[in-house]
Amino acid sequence: MAYPVNVNAKDYLNEDGLQEPFYLDQQFDNAYWSIANSPNNNNVKRLIGVLNLSYNFLNDFNLTYKIGTDDYHEYDKKIIGTGSLVENRADGYISQFERDHNRLTSNLFLRYDKQITDDFSVEAMVGNSVEELDIRTTYTYGDGFQAPGIYSIANVLIENQSINEIINRKRIVGVFGDIKLGWKNALFLTATGRNDWTSTLPADKRSFFYPSVGASAILTDLFDFSSDKLNYLKLRATWAQVGKDAPIGALESSLGTNLNGAASSGYAWNGVNVGNPNLEPEFTNSFEIGADMRFLQNKISLEVTYYNSKSDNQILRDIRVPPTTGTFYATLNGGSIENRGVEALLSANIFNNPQGFSWDATFNFGTNKSTVATLPGFLSEVYLSDSWTFRNSAAGAAILDGSLFGLRGKRPQRNENGEVLVQSNGLPVLEDAIHDDVNRLPDWTLGITNSFKYKNLSLSFLFDIAMGQDIYNATSSALAYYGQSPITLNRGETTIIPGVDVNGVANQTPVVMNQSYYQNYYSLNSENFIEDGSFARLRYVTLSYKFPKTILDKLSLSALELYATGRNLLTITDYSGVDPDVNTFGAGISGAGSTYIDNLGTPNTQGFDLGLKFTF
Repeated sequence: MAYPVNVNAKDYLNEDGLQEPFYLDQQFDNAYWSIANSPNNNNVKRLIGVLNLSYNFLNDFNLTYKIGTDDYHEYDKKIIGTGSLVENRADGYISQFERDHNRLTSNLFLRYDKQITDDFSVEAMVGNSVEELDIRTTYTYGDGFQAPGIYSIANVLIENQSINEIINRKRIVGVFGDIKLGWKNALFLTATGRNDWTSTLPADKRSFFYPSVGASAILTDLFDFSSDKLNYLKLRATWAQVGKDAPIGALESSLGTNLNGAASSGYAWNGVNVGNPNLEPEFTNSFEIGADMRFLQNKISLEVTYYNSKSDNQILRDIRVPPTTGTFYATLNGGSIENRGVEALLSANIFNNPQGFSWDATFNFGTNKSTVATLPGFLSEVYLSDSWTFRNSAAGAAILDGSLFGLRGKRPQRNENGEVLVQSNGLPVLEDAIHDDVNRLPDWTLGITNSFKYKNLSLSFLFDIAMGQDIYNATSSALAYYGQSPITLNRGETTIIPGVDVNGVANQTPVVMNQSYYQNYYSLNSENFIEDGSFARLRYVTLSYKFPKTILDKLSLSALELYATGRNLLTITDYSGVDPDVNTFGAGISGAGSTYIDNLGTPNTQGFDLGLKFTF
């Protein structure tokens, strides 16, 4: 992005073979030079296995045991080659890590299923679960290669090497049970309970219990009133509580080294990696009601659910607190989040001819409103520093009495009348402030799936629609900063920014829209890069063919299917960025994180698969 369009980025070498900057004091590398000289490699060897043992006894009992493992070894190596233009990296740099990840899960279930009388039935289950996680990572860094082109930590002087080891371990043990009572196979009552013990909470608080209770009634069976139009009606309601423990290491505060040159060999409090030894588990209480209906001899079915959930006493990490507390961040219990919404699933068998053509369609609708009801202490917002954007112009935030999917960013200061305050130079002063009108959560979503079959040939596709969400387009901010955006085509012209001075007099001072204007004001003003992110996307199209029995018999197979799939083939949107369906930082960010924040991201992959499935 930093290369002007009139500079040939592929012409990056001097006559002596060294990297050539296109301006003095350039402190970043040419992308093509990096491909040739700064390799990045990542290798993963992974084993996933499950063993399942099941035993039926005494007619009505079943004992099941499952043990599983997910183990992988990861080796990651990143190089900045010799000759880099990056500051302090001219002699090269190496960073690498090796990670051993081991997860063991054990589950034991004892089930009882009995038809007590003609009308009354009982299903019961008790169980135990154990999950252990052990992650050991060794990080190695080296600054400056002794011999150019040999990218090994052994090619770095010992005094220029550093090493760090991180061990994450966790164990959680649970016991649980449920019971389901049925009457006439039409009226059901279900209750569950679970108690967990976790290693990530204090010893006196690591045990926590959470229950649920639910009821359902199939009215068409209970009162025998089904008809050709309505042949199934079920009403259901559930209340549930779910407990959650703390992340690994949230109890302890860490000491740091190398605070300054005089303390390079000591360990000291750094005020950043802050734990809380008094954490408690957090709980979510939810209630939902719903109905399941089927019409026209099951040709049309409709499932509708309303839900309301509230998460209390949440565990919040890296919460910014006043420096007078002796730290910058804290790990706290507190705050509550309320979610409520509606989900609906409509399925239709539009046409059905077992010997010929059939057509099935489903419509999956959802809407959710998420509100931050309370926050700990006097906080009015909580934002995740990991969801930073280009030049820290904005970040995802949970806003008190507002959205969990909110935004805070650099905005012009305003007076009590909401007018922008402008300085004598014609530019407003930017401050970090909340965007009260921004919600990165869609107003509603809709998935439309269609499946067509003709004899052995099948065609299916899925349309995903998301409407009403706001996106922060930090990529556009970066392009404006580097002068690569069409927004900057008016450079050199003058403009008068609407606003008033401290006395309330309308601004009349023109400013030149030059490099300083775009880099120090426009690209940092987060209000310039909030967009409507609504979109419709053809998520996949799959065409498949099942081979007839005559061929299967010759090949001694029970099933054989050839299929082709295309993914992300079409997107309809007014969003100007790379992809409206964006979460720049991925699953590594917890909670609302960076959902619908486009920070120098790449679009979703458009892919094509060709496959063969067979069963024998």
